[in-house]
Amino acid sequence: MVASASVSGHGRWVSTSSRVSRTGPLVLGASTLDTSFPLVSVITPVLNSASTLELTLVSVAAQTYPNIEHVVIDGGSTDGTIDVLRRFRSAVPLRWVTEEDTGMYAAINKGLGLAQGEVLSYLNGDDLYLPWSVRLAVSALASGGDLAFGDVLVLSKEGGLSRSVGIQFYPRFRPQTYAYRSMGQPSVFWRRKVSDTVGGFDERMRYGGDFEYWLRTGTSGFRFTHVREVLAVEVGHEGTLSTVHADELRWEIERTRARYAAAERLNDFRRLRVLRQLIHWRWQVLMWRLNLKRNSPSSWPNLIHFLRRAGLNPNGSTSAALLLPLPLPRSWRMWRLDSAEFERRLTEELWSRRAMKLD
Repeated sequence: MVASASVSGHGRWVSTSSRVSRTGPLVLGASTLDTSFPLVSVITPVLNSASTLELTLVSVAAQTYPNIEHVVIDGGSTDGTIDVLRRFRSAVPLRWVTEEDTGMYAAINKGLGLAQGEVLSYLNGDDLYLPWSVRLAVSALASGGDLAFGDVLVLSKEGGLSRSVGIQFYPRFRPQTYAYRSMGQPSVFWRRKVSDTVGGFDERMRYGGDFEYWLRTGTSGFRFTHVREVLAVEVGHEGTLSTVHADELRWEIERTRARYAAAERLNDFRRLRVLRQLIHWRWQVLMWRLNLKRNSPSSWPNLIHFLRRAGLNPNGSTSAALLLPLPLPRSWRMWRLDSAEFERRLTEELWSRRAMKLD
């Protein structure tokens, strides 16, 4: 059910569909619009995101999962963001509200209060889902997890141009690990009961609220499930909050880490932690290379099949260097993927899938 967004007044809801539902058990099935599937609510906080928001909307509309609502919370944009929302035709119910707020986490909490899904996530207005992201996350939650997360592609841009693209590999969740490293925020999905129990994001924080939220949920006894797939694309550029406010972000993370380290008796054996991260990364790269050679990859299969269909060659430097207990040479590359070509082919894929769902 699709309709164009109607014009809203300040602070009022606008919806592209009147269909809303909440369902019970997590069940998987055919990838057609079907309200017997648990509703997934994707919350997007935005402020002056006109240049990036449309592709974020497309990435949600292009999902192979059949029951999604997209809730956009605008903080009072003045750059054309509302025009993007008004003209966008979505293949999923798209609702949005615009009014001033007190920051990103206040906007996310507002979205959590308005969302009707049994599964929740938030996606910033310059990041992207892959077509399989929601489907695989719901599958992981159906297997017994309370929160699901995957690996993340990081697309770095400068002056609006793609400069590089790489994979962030994440280990399974342990508070001792994630007190000292960030999680791939756009890849995280969680059951509503999690937020019902621990509450919303800490609105006193401006930039590191997600870091605190994953530690809070993890130390409250909720179970994280890691999906062996890339579930999101995080776009880094000069205007991202983590770049513009890097010092404030670092201070918030350090303060949060100290609080949880004291409360949970988390020990910081720095050298051992760095060694573990290095071993994990090298092992993941070796597994990536092995799966690239398989006809039926056991890990990252959707991304690998997409790269093959798109004619993109992800080969890089020899794997032999990974087996040596030496620093890798500066010339070593995990892959030699053309980031601009990758972005172009991914954009085409998302628009194509969105168009097919509208037909």
